[in-house]
Amino acid sequence: MRFSVWLAAMQGYAGMLQYLYDMKCDIHLTTATLRRTAFHFAVLRHKMACFHKLLSFGAKPDARDTFGNTPCHYAAEDGDVIILDVLLRHRAVDPNAQVRSLITPTVVA
Repeated sequence: MRFSVWLAAMQGYAGMLQYLYDMKCDIHLTTATLRRTAFHFAVLRHKMACFHKLLSFGAKPDARDTFGNTPCHYAAEDGDVIILDVLLRHRAVDPNAQVRSLITPTVVA
């Protein structure tokens, strides 16, 4: 069931995410190589229903992957102002968080 949370977020299956959450699956698990969470995948794939659902479940918006990127970095890089707006209003992210190359979401946006 470990991969189910990531796959549900990537494919936009919000109902499946709800089921997995109800079954006590860990939404904070990271992938082995890139260390991305389901929340990273929801942002990267622009799956708004999954994004909101994971946020309501307590997903960590400031989780960093192997490159030091947070979901906020990816939303800024993709120009997804809706996700950026929600993340900044949620006040759980630092728009000035730097990755290894010293780039922040504010610089990218």
